[in-house]
Amino acid sequence: MKKILLLSIVLLTFTKLATAQEGVRFENITLDQALAAAKESGKLVFVDCYTSWCGPCKKLSSEVFPQKVVGDYINERFVSVKYDVEKEEYKFIAKQYEVKAYPTMLILSSNGEVMDKILGYKTADKLIQSIENSFDRERSLAGLKEKYQAGNMDKLKLVEYYQKLMNERSAEAFEVGEKLYSLLSEQERMSNTFWHFYSDERLTPHGSQRFAHLTANYDEFCTNIGKEKVDNVLVREWVKMLKPAISFDDKLNVKELEGIREEYIALGLGKEARLEHPYELAKCCQSKNTGKLIKTYGKLLDKDDVVVRYWANVADIIDKTGSGEEKAEWIDISRKVYGMTEDKTLKLVIDLVIERLNK
Repeated sequence: MKKILLLSIVLLTFTKLATAQEGVRFENITLDQALAAAKESGKLVFVDCYTSWCGPCKKLSSEVFPQKVVGDYINERFVSVKYDVEKEEYKFIAKQYEVKAYPTMLILSSNGEVMDKILGYKTADKLIQSIENSFDRERSLAGLKEKYQAGNMDKLKLVEYYQKLMNERSAEAFEVGEKLYSLLSEQERMSNTFWHFYSDERLTPHGSQRFAHLTANYDEFCTNIGKEKVDNVLVREWVKMLKPAISFDDKLNVKELEGIREEYIALGLGKEARLEHPYELAKCCQSKNTGKLIKTYGKLLDKDDVVVRYWANVADIIDKTGSGEEKAEWIDISRKVYGMTEDKTLKLVIDLVIERLNK
């Protein structure tokens, strides 16, 4: 009986080890050692860049890498390593290879050249297909970069390269994007295909040429893209201008505030609470009158919950400059905001501020 039990344990252990080895075989070596091993074996290097807090990274590690089909494919072609690139000893990898999102899987040649990057969670079949694309000079990052640097890219290929760089959050994306944008016709710039140049907040800040182009051709953009999408982009940028002005630090003067309001009124957005409410609060801040600011905030809060998002701006002013009576009045308003929001973090902050103001 003991022999049978011992044999069962041995077989179970062997089965577990065999199963564990079916998936991707990650070596416990440094990146330099992996590159050297790849050069010696004629393979490439597969690097899984992850972090301890990344959910998709854990899912990839527990559900995809252990699969036999993935292991068979990757082990034959790569020396594989994985690093928590937020650990001090591996931060250089994230910096050197511009890893800014997780998970990121690097496909490296044996001399350390990036052939491609694969971002985000992928199922087994999609991961294998993504790696296959890395060997295609027409589709891989290295191949596209080579074409771009040689000046051998037509507009469609430039779009592909630009989108790949944007997905990888590469600093080079902005240079390539500007090159692409300069080649677009007026109609292409206002088409749904290239709406990304306006919807991405990094590319269309207030005061930029693209923002001016969007407002100057507002009607045509609305026809091509849809009014709601266009309005959302414009409102986003105006709000980014107005929100910092909800302070007593003179972020914008009255004339500048009125200039912003004139812009959105000219496009028929003067009834937008998303714009009018922060404008009213910002204008009120110009008076440096804390009591007036509290009353204005309370009045706007009764009309629409838009101003909930500006609670922290006003709270900071009250905390710094409010009188005892004004702080008590603000506490009542803050309790009302607490009941209107589902944001747990905001609720926690409101509790802390109320506790401080009560002291």
